[in-house]
Amino acid sequence: MLANRRLFKPIILSSLLIIIGILGLTFPLHSIQASTASFALFGSFSPPSGWGSTSTTITSPGPALTVMAGQMVTMTLNSADVLTHNWGVDYNGNGVIDSGEPLSSNFGSAGTTFTFTATTAQQTYTYWCFIHKGAMRGSFIVQAPPPDFSISASPTTIGPLNYGAQGTSTITISPMNGFAGTVTLSPSSSMGLTAMLSSTSIMGGSGTSTLMVSASTAGTYNLNITGTSGALTHSVKITVYVGADFTLTPGQTSLNISQDSSSTDTLTLQSLNGFSGTVSLAAILPSGGPSATLDPPTVTLSPGASGQSTVHVSTSSGIYSSTPPGTYTLNVTAKSSTVSHSATLAITVTSGASSGAGNLPISVIAGIVVAIVAAVAVAVLAIRRSRPKK
Repeated sequence: MLANRRLFKPIILSSLLIIIGILGLTFPLHSIQASTASFALFGSFSPPSGWGSTSTTITSPGPALTVMAGQMVTMTLNSADVLTHNWGVDYNGNGVIDSGEPLSSNFGSAGTTFTFTATTAQQTYTYWCFIHKGAMRGSFIVQAPPPDFSISASPTTIGPLNYGAQGTSTITISPMNGFAGTVTLSPSSSMGLTAMLSSTSIMGGSGTSTLMVSASTAGTYNLNITGTSGALTHSVKITVYVGADFTLTPGQTSLNISQDSSSTDTLTLQSLNGFSGTVSLAAILPSGGPSATLDPPTVTLSPGASGQSTVHVSTSSGIYSSTPPGTYTLNVTAKSSTVSHSATLAITVTSGASSGAGNLPISVIAGIVVAIVAAVAVAVLAIRRSRPKK
């Protein structure tokens, strides 16, 4: 049911509420369409028997409750007489509560609150007090959600951008519940940020528009893109960072290392747009491959300055530990409190020199040891047999 709830968002009928407010009419909670439908009911079995929005407006049947398919429903329930009641919805019409049908706990004058998810099957059902049934009933109406749309942005965070540089984000309009209208897009941003859309009108209920932003002053900018179609309005927030940043540049894009050796590369960090601060570095390689260390592991940059760190990559070769030949990816990350960057190096490990026992396969070394032991044993036996008998 949670999935249904996400797919069928209810919509507030803003225009209807405005008209009713102007006319000065009283609009009860029984048909409000919101993300959660909320109703208050008072129940009584003693005359007058039934349900009401207040303890003095009890009728039979009680007020009709209208919700959207899959909508969350919150019931605030109170007893208007001295008896104990409950409240539930009979989805299959058999007059009793079955598994999967909503039923509150028993309540008296102290009342109770009950929350459930409405069925997605759209029709009119009956709600009851299943203790006293009879006149304590009313209509529970499940309707299809009205057409709507959603708006999203990718990414929702842009930058850091250099001064005057342009950043982009894709704004996507997606239809819901058969929506096929035209959505008008409009940006609203902080002072100093320039924002433009490649298209301000999305027709047919779905489509995309490219947002382009830039600024000449360092700072953090908040931007809202609002989509409007008639009474429907949705928006998405985007954050744009402009100014202080740094770059991370390796000296090489790849290193070739033989087994039982090492190699290094120099990483350069450059301050941009007045960046200052400490940058923490990390080097990550797959388990079982070469090892890597950084010297130093942190670099402090001042505005306009650069700094360096050396990455040391080493391999091993021997009886108990040997780096398998192959190509590995070294990931280097550089993070400050506000900005992070990464770089990669391809590490190629080749077989070591053929001389030396340390470079021989374990099976070969074991064979040599067995052969030596056997040769010594044969020699000792021969010497013993060659001695004259006394």
